[in-house]
Amino acid sequence: MAQYYQQPPQQPYYQPAPARTSTWAIISLVGGILGWLGLFGLGGLVAIICGHVGKGEIKNGGGTVTGGGMATAGLILGYLNVAFTILGVILAFVLPLMGIALCGGAGILSEFNSY
Repeated sequence: MAQYYQQPPQQPYYQPAPARTSTWAIISLVGGILGWLGLFGLGGLVAIICGHVGKGEIKNGGGTVTGGGMATAGLILGYLNVAFTILGVILAFVLPLMGIALCGGAGILSEFNSY
């Protein structure tokens, strides 16, 4: 005698929401790159701010928001850009002052004082 088993009803299939890339992470990466291509300091600041906002969005996104690598790359580029910009500005002001101090004011400045 053959027994026939009825298949249990199938559960409805719920497709998970597709993951999206964080816009903040993209802006951070673009800002970090632009910081090295001419927007010194400003591009770095944009990269740092947007990178931190993007990291927070990704962390709170519950797996539906991606782009952590782009946000990290933007942060690294941004921090390095700001550090080198600050160093460059300091050197641009300090080195000439050191030259004046080491020369005792001789040279160009003494010519201006003679008039």
